[in-house]
Amino acid sequence: MKLYKILVGAALVGAMSSCTLDVEPQQNVDIENIETVQPSDLIGGLYNRMQELGYYGRNFNLYGDIGTDLVSAGPNDGGRFQDHYNLRKNFTTVGADTGTEDDKNTFDAIYEVISNANLILQTEGLDLDDSEVKNAIGQAHFIRAFAYSDLLKSFGNVPLVVTAPTTVEEAVAQKPELNDRSDIFAQVYADLDNAAKYISNTTKINATVDAVKALRVRVLLFEVELNSSKATANADEIITIANELAGTYVLTPIDKLFDYYQGEGGVETIFELKFASNQGRGSNNYGNIYGAPEAGMYGAYLASPLLFHAHPDTVLLGGVVNDARFESSEEVGKTLIYESEDTDGSTLHWIMKYYSHDNTIGLTSPKLLRYAEVLLAKAEAHLLKGETALAAEAINKLRRNRIQNYTDVTTVTLQDVWNETAKEFAFEGHRMWDLRRTNQKVIVSDRKGVEIATEDPAVDGGVNNGGQQTWFPIPEREMLANPSIPVNNWGY
Repeated sequence: MKLYKILVGAALVGAMSSCTLDVEPQQNVDIENIETVQPSDLIGGLYNRMQELGYYGRNFNLYGDIGTDLVSAGPNDGGRFQDHYNLRKNFTTVGADTGTEDDKNTFDAIYEVISNANLILQTEGLDLDDSEVKNAIGQAHFIRAFAYSDLLKSFGNVPLVVTAPTTVEEAVAQKPELNDRSDIFAQVYADLDNAAKYISNTTKINATVDAVKALRVRVLLFEVELNSSKATANADEIITIANELAGTYVLTPIDKLFDYYQGEGGVETIFELKFASNQGRGSNNYGNIYGAPEAGMYGAYLASPLLFHAHPDTVLLGGVVNDARFESSEEVGKTLIYESEDTDGSTLHWIMKYYSHDNTIGLTSPKLLRYAEVLLAKAEAHLLKGETALAAEAINKLRRNRIQNYTDVTTVTLQDVWNETAKEFAFEGHRMWDLRRTNQKVIVSDRKGVEIATEDPAVDGGVNNGGQQTWFPIPEREMLANPSIPVNNWGY
């Protein structure tokens, strides 16, 4: 069952960075002498790379919500993620890192995942009659597609790298140019096609064929932002896939939401990244950035007060009354929102979605693909085709499992679907990308509800001429190391 012993072992010990001059191998291993590797170990090494702090170990999901209307800084924020929160990203603050293994910037962390996948996919002499080997190849295609889909929605134009350097000299010589997003979308679709062909895994902690389908739905929706002429064709494909998955997955019941986010798996989970207690990072655990100090958590950020106490003329996201996703309690471990009192007597709403996992405070196994996302994409797809009643049917299905005493509606708008998506995926790292994708204004408020920053995705280069803050800039270190990227993204 073992793979041919070429360079694949490097994927387990850490590949050198794909695009920068930071090319020292992370462990001193002569890859030519690595013994053969079991496919299961190889797959584990790939997913382990996704767990770095700069990627799904914490930061990437935080970047999707901090600096949006969903999140406000708490009284104990300590300055963490302040540039994101104040919408003042630039190519030195986004992508700067400490140079340590556990604190890579997001750009490098994602490309390291891609490099590991590339090492597997460029390996020669694999036994394609071996189902475990084929599955490993399929997993590598899926992970590369997933990583590039994340780069597409956060950075936009990035280098498309599909081969990994195997020596320091090759790494130094590799200086890829920025590719157009259309080329990267094409590569993602090709990887998804190959993943579907090779994957045999059926567990949710690795990619399945259903995970390939769900990721394809996400990519199809984001592609419309780049090319609106594809809206109808992509909508048709989204609806077809959603109908296929509807026979396998159901939504989490309204009374099980809190438990769902503390545990693994679940009836609506399609793909999740498994974390165990020994992979915890203490105060750096994802949930600790949001959770209440009274629960032993750091609590740098909390839910925006405008979700609960809107200005009389504004009800944020259509309101959250009787909504289990925003149900609050003054008892820890009972609801997804915990209430406490601020120094001026106002109410603080702490995010307890990630209170505890595997007996570890603040740890979570992020649910990266859920059936709810597919269902909401289906609703949006129906509206792109003018099928209002079918869109309402999809929204009603979700709301019945989220809102107490819900009454069905007969029609919905795109704004209704976008608002529902914001509520469903609040604090799961989707909001910034969806605001930009749908061309909605970004408005950030402090914990008193006072507006502190704003960005309009329709303004090229950004409202303050500091770069379009709904996109990430290419990091400074990458720009200095790679002369093939002379100009940064979006006016940075």
